[in-house]
Amino acid sequence: MLVRTSHDHKLQCPETWEDIFRLIKLFHYYLVQANDDSDKVAERLKALIGEIGRKLIEDLGYKQKPDETALQSQMRGVAVRMLVWAEDPECITEMKRMGEEDPDSVEPAIRPAVFAYAINHMGMKDQMAERLRKEMTILKEDPKKDPLGTMRQHLIFALSATRLDDEKTTVNGVNKREFGTMEDILAMVHKYREDNKQPAIDTMAVFSPTDILWAYRGATENLHGFPVVLDWFDKCAPSGIDGASDILELAKEIVGAVEGEKLMELFKQDYILIANLMLECCVGQKQFIKCNQGACCYAMAVTGPGSKALDTAKLQQRVENLDVMVKDKAPFHEAMKKSKY
Repeated sequence: MLVRTSHDHKLQCPETWEDIFRLIKLFHYYLVQANDDSDKVAERLKALIGEIGRKLIEDLGYKQKPDETALQSQMRGVAVRMLVWAEDPECITEMKRMGEEDPDSVEPAIRPAVFAYAINHMGMKDQMAERLRKEMTILKEDPKKDPLGTMRQHLIFALSATRLDDEKTTVNGVNKREFGTMEDILAMVHKYREDNKQPAIDTMAVFSPTDILWAYRGATENLHGFPVVLDWFDKCAPSGIDGASDILELAKEIVGAVEGEKLMELFKQDYILIANLMLECCVGQKQFIKCNQGACCYAMAVTGPGSKALDTAKLQQRVENLDVMVKDKAPFHEAMKKSKY
């Protein structure tokens, strides 16, 4: 049904496909158990996402068309990331080619996918990290100047998507964290500092809710990033009445630095998107309880009490359903065996 919708119905909603893609990755992370069927189930999930991505890219292609809408560009971005995750041969060839190009020449809609691939598979983390340093010399950029995201946001996404097994290197027998790892980027955008420790990335640049959203989206591109982002959200999200009252101070600072009357409203939308993303990444009541207070704090701060912008009851039901699947994986595995993938 998903494949048919992607092709026949041509569902032009990148957010919906983004949600589906994330859900499939959650299935892969939590439901592909270590047994004789695990490799086959993993392959089938990737085959499903690969076919969806190919159907979506058929009409869009890899290059932006002159009369293309922003929505179509966003759809291409999602489709390409699906195909990268599914290890589609044609897409991988394109990623390798574009990964060697000047970053500024890469189409904005697919820059996050290209940059992440270049970092994780082409050994270009240092180059991308250096470019991010350059972008951060502009301390306060307009985070909404490009509907497809800014260069800085795409670099944040890509460096957040760094594979966890690459996060540490050994120098003279000592484990050393590198610039640009997933957790370093999350700490950077939150301005998080551990007591008496120099942050891995020390910068005076100001990061908006939009930048934080890009960081979380990048981190959840990586399967093993799901529990990591929940820990960081729990650590950095505000809590309680005081937290809710102070939550927009950073946004106000940026609004004062750039032009745009609608910027604050757009930031409010970003806070809701962050809250939804965190709760959608939860599996089980323990994770939900950990993140729910911060998510509700975001929602109350930007929309006020009683708002339906964050449907916690629906999200909690989703979490409970996923928890049931995780505790008894057999029905899922049986269903995947019967699928054509």
